[in-house]
Amino acid sequence: MDNEIVITVQSTEVNQYGDMVVMDTMGVEHKVKKRLSNSFDLVQVGRAVVFTMEEFKGFPYVNEVRLFDGKPPENKRIEPITAGVEKHPLSKDGAIARAVAMKASVDYATARMTPGIGLEEGLDWVMGCAEKIEGWLLR
Repeated sequence: MDNEIVITVQSTEVNQYGDMVVMDTMGVEHKVKKRLSNSFDLVQVGRAVVFTMEEFKGFPYVNEVRLFDGKPPENKRIEPITAGVEKHPLSKDGAIARAVAMKASVDYATARMTPGIGLEEGLDWVMGCAEKIEGWLLR
């Protein structure tokens, strides 16, 4: 197993357990455990980072995080690092509020579902509702 992977970060989110869930530009999700929280600041949207991978009982996990420095490997497609990209992490209260808001809006949408509403309209409604609920929870 190649123990280092280079990715360009598309999005990040801290889950309810304090782990950072990182989505790369190829659509692959990676989880950086809470014990590496001192490295969370390195993982910023648009930046290339190197994950050193290890295995535990056959399951791969991120053991180390560092910024990518140098020329990308030939066999890996990597987007350039953009300077000045700012990260807006959620606080623990913000993450809890977002999860509660999404759950409440999905439950409400499910309860009021009517035939003829398309998936896109339903998703737009759920996201709008979740944003309002999240705002109320964070007051």
